[in-house]
Amino acid sequence: FSRCFYHCDALLISEIYAASEKPIPGVTGQALVKEIAAHGHHDLHFCPTLEEMHDKLLSIVQPGDVVMTLGAGNILQVGESLLKTLEQRGPNE
Repeated sequence: FSRCFYHCDALLISEIYAASEKPIPGVTGQALVKEIAAHGHHDLHFCPTLEEMHDKLLSIVQPGDVVMTLGAGNILQVGESLLKTLEQRGPNE
């Protein structure tokens, strides 16, 4: 799994949360970042909260970029809030 995102220009990982199952010891967002980094990804960021992920995306996203969110639960809020913020800023910012 840690090699799946190698061709992404930038990759942001949030904390991993167990849905209805018990958490697996050692399986964390930081552990995943460490594994992905070990396979050579150079623009990799750990964002422990969705707010931090939103802010990091806002600082790096450029016109024409594609932003994809994957995950369970409320990760979709990141894309929604990012789009709203960018729309409020307008095309010249």
